[in-house]
Amino acid sequence: VALNILNFARLKLAFGNIGTAKQAIGLSVQYGKERKQFQTELVEFTMIQEKIANMIIATYGAESAAYRTAGVIDEAIHESDEDLMKKMSQFAIECALNKVNASETLAYIVDEAVQIHGGYGYMQEYEVERLYRDARISRIFEGTNEINRLTVAKMLMKQIEQLEDTEVESDVAN
Repeated sequence: VALNILNFARLKLAFGNIGTAKQAIGLSVQYGKERKQFQTELVEFTMIQEKIANMIIATYGAESAAYRTAGVIDEAIHESDEDLMKKMSQFAIECALNKVNASETLAYIVDEAVQIHGGYGYMQEYEVERLYRDARISRIFEGTNEINRLTVAKMLMKQIEQLEDTEVESDVAN
């Protein structure tokens, strides 16, 4: 039961990280429109545009994966009378993958946001500083990303072994 609750928590953390990434993107665009360099808004510079585009692309990928996982879980829950917690155990890999992906995406996004803000991005007067600092814990919460990677590898190896055993049994029966 505890591990299945952890699966929910990992997916929930992924969605929280995605929300924070969107916030950091918004703050970066806003700052880029307000700040001028050589009488030109920062958002007019190609390098800043590229940074913002890459931030959006990375966030879109993490969000798409998280929504896909949530949709598959929702579908599985509604198709079965099986206990919810038992059903959640089938999605441990997906939840762990989303936790790792979204937390590392957030780390990238807030780092780029600080870069766009320049020296101001490191000052507490700017919200992006707090996002940068707070993002770090998401790679530790709900199992460190390193532990989640090991969990994914072990679970995948176990699934492969089970498939191989099933194939051997099928071959013997035929």
